[in-house]
Amino acid sequence: MSNYLLHAYREENDKWQQTLNVQRMELPAMREVLSDLIKNKPGEKVIENARNLNIKLEVQTGVIDQISEKIQLQQDKLGTLQNETPEQTKSLTAFYDQEELRDELLRFQKNYLDLKQLFHSYLLSVL
Repeated sequence: MSNYLLHAYREENDKWQQTLNVQRMELPAMREVLSDLIKNKPGEKVIENARNLNIKLEVQTGVIDQISEKIQLQQDKLGTLQNETPEQTKSLTAFYDQEELRDELLRFQKNYLDLKQLFHSYLLSVL
């Protein structure tokens, strides 16, 4: 695998990790908004919906942690490939692993954006 491609994959993964870090910081802020909403707008339906959203936010935090670990594993694997010759089969495995990781990240991003949309729709409905 060419060093250029290895470098490009490593940069791609760094950018994904930066995005996940921002999202990781957004989640507590979103939970805080829900907490404030429960305090200021008590009611069984508001509390129930806010709790359901809070659970979804917690799940996203766990998913971010899992994907971050996968990114780090892939980064480590790509780092070990620097000294390999292009004909070795590990290079092909790294390529497929990168594609699999990218697909997982894209699915996560879609789910995360759907959750944010749900969060904003919920806020609009109760405010």
